[in-house]
Amino acid sequence: MMFISPTSPFRHVLSQFFGYLSLLFSAIVTVPQVYENYTNKNGDSVSMTMLWIWIAADLLNFAGSVMQGIIFTAIIQALYFLLTDIIIILQTYYYRIYYKDGKLLQLDSEEAGAQSEHLIAPSVPNDNSSSNITSNTASYGAVQANEPGNPEPIQSPAAPLISERIKTLLFKASVIFAMIVVFYFYCLGIDTTYTNDYELSFWPQLFGYLSALLYAFSRVPQIIQNYKTKSVVGLSIIMFALTLASNIAYIISFFAESTELDQIIPALPWILGSAVSPFLDIIIFYQFYIYR
Repeated sequence: MMFISPTSPFRHVLSQFFGYLSLLFSAIVTVPQVYENYTNKNGDSVSMTMLWIWIAADLLNFAGSVMQGIIFTAIIQALYFLLTDIIIILQTYYYRIYYKDGKLLQLDSEEAGAQSEHLIAPSVPNDNSSSNITSNTASYGAVQANEPGNPEPIQSPAAPLISERIKTLLFKASVIFAMIVVFYFYCLGIDTTYTNDYELSFWPQLFGYLSALLYAFSRVPQIIQNYKTKSVVGLSIIMFALTLASNIAYIISFFAESTELDQIIPALPWILGSAVSPFLDIIIFYQFYIYR
């Protein structure tokens, strides 16, 4: 069954604006969590079940949106979500496999070997204590404090510099995005006639509703993990805030295009997927409040 409905130029521009705004939030949504993992050298705070549900939902979302032929910005966003999920999953597994408590596992094994050699070898007095401190505290270019009075690792001087670089990168990305939108709207020109052709097909709709269901329950494993550990340390609240903003802009982009049922019904699975998630995000925000 074919749905054909005219869309005014103003509504199309408004839809494109909120669609690209949603894309902007999506472009930086995983950066805070990636940086949080990098700073802590730890990926235990993020629920792997949630990430794998996101992967499955994004695959269905992308396939269904392409087959259904919904608005272009929604298709691009589905593809980008898939790529960013892969990045954060790889990073999380990397820190879980090669790091423990923010330190390289190789470093722990070398320290254990040095301690066993010390127990076997005879004790020899040595006044060069500064060399021992250097060998115990400096490794892999990072400084560690191993004295009983100060067990916390000393922060690397490069950490603030890296943070500033990330902020600068995000600012530049936002400026470039704004320039692209301006170029698209005002330099390429806007066609005055729009017709959106939607053919309601079984498989795209099925993929869309399955992805919406997965998106709706993807936060549940993270909520349960936060409840069990009574902690949100290492979890980025900015990531969930950007996700919330992206979902709201995403929904507005559909209704800005048209409020006619022949437009809304084919896109309903994607609208529901972004409408239910914010309610569960509110629970995570509440957990940030009570656990921090």
